[in-house]
Amino acid sequence: MNLKFDLDTVQFRAAANRAVTELGANAQELLKEETRFAIRDFAKVTPPFAAGAFNRSMGSAADKKAGEGAVKRDIARVAQPFTPKFLGWVVERFGSTNIAVSLIRKGTKDKYQVAFSKVAPTINELAAFHQSQRNRYGQVAKRKADSKVATPTPVLMAYAKQMVARVGREKNVFGAAAARVGLSLPSWVKKQTAGAGTYYEGKSPSFFILISGKTQRPQAPQALAGVMKKRGEILAKEVQRLVNSFARTGKILTRRKSFNSE
Repeated sequence: MNLKFDLDTVQFRAAANRAVTELGANAQELLKEETRFAIRDFAKVTPPFAAGAFNRSMGSAADKKAGEGAVKRDIARVAQPFTPKFLGWVVERFGSTNIAVSLIRKGTKDKYQVAFSKVAPTINELAAFHQSQRNRYGQVAKRKADSKVATPTPVLMAYAKQMVARVGREKNVFGAAAARVGLSLPSWVKKQTAGAGTYYEGKSPSFFILISGKTQRPQAPQALAGVMKKRGEILAKEVQRLVNSFARTGKILTRRKSFNSE
């Protein structure tokens, strides 16, 4: 999913310009720093998160575990696994759509229910059904057994493995840019290189940075807009603090490289 959108960066640009004109900040270094901060903050507000961990880290081990668990739960909500032999017997005897039958466990008098809406015999068919059932948050709501698909156990296991391997991809939407501006994302996030985007520096008419990334998450633009708004507020306050301290002391009291580079 390629999402193009405009960000309201008026406050951010005003603060950056003030840092350069009033405090002599290095514009190139300042933009790199702020790009690094923005990508960091975007990763912090992008799933997966462990319980209560929103906006706390770029991706902890607990976040990764939570993401893997969420993927497995979602798949379990759309698919029921059966051994290929048993599923073949059910389809041959009762059909392959809208099945709801009561069977007796062999050698006992115990009854059990077999119910499903249709059969998804391949990974592609299971994936298509899974994707079709996701809501705007990318999640699947709880559902009754007769609305799930039946799928061979090996197919479900292979699909689950494939999907779990993608956990962390959304946190690495700007992975290429992160590497260029010196931001080290967690290793399990960095390995998700699909959709990690691009990074470009330009110098005409003045220095600028252009980054891109690919996302499957509809909320990504809103999250990035929130990050940039917050960065603008933080930078504006920081610049004002530095202006005030410079007026008192004649010194720029910060460790940021952009304010202390030749």
